[in-house]
Amino acid sequence: GHLGLTFKLLYKHHWKNELLQTIAYNLFSKAANLSAGDGRPTILLKMAQISGELGDWKRAKDEVEQALLLAKHIGDDPQYAYLLAHLGRIKMMLNDMPGAKSDLEKSLKDLTEITKKESTMRLQVWMSTPEMILSEWYLMANDKRNAKLWAQKVIDRAEKYDLKTRRLDGQNLLKRISTSNGED
Repeated sequence: GHLGLTFKLLYKHHWKNELLQTIAYNLFSKAANLSAGDGRPTILLKMAQISGELGDWKRAKDEVEQALLLAKHIGDDPQYAYLLAHLGRIKMMLNDMPGAKSDLEKSLKDLTEITKKESTMRLQVWMSTPEMILSEWYLMANDKRNAKLWAQKVIDRAEKYDLKTRRLDGQNLLKRISTSNGED
């Protein structure tokens, strides 16, 4: 898994080379086959993210659905809710906007309940994920007003919990919303 992450980061930060994505995917796949613990759903999510970046959204959906089943099986409710947000993003890419919104709203609802009981930095990052993807959902639906509202929620959460990278993500999303064509 760690080697897969290395190649994924090399791709992201240095060389946008599909070969690095393929190597990372293969390493994650081997790690997923060898792992048995609560990290396996995360490995499957990384595989799904690479599948999506390579344009294979159907495979990405299958991989996240497999991760969801594993998270449910091991009783990891926070991870399940977090993965559900990622399934929502994939459904957006597959043009299933109603299914995507349903998954995003359920993820947000479940993570809200979870963070009422326990609030860690990891859970706050996970909580910001459906918020960010809902912003993207509204942007795809040409509703810039709600897209901005959800992007601002991401920024507000990031500032409250000192999530520097997530704040940058939210600010970049706001810039993207501002420069897009759509209804205000």
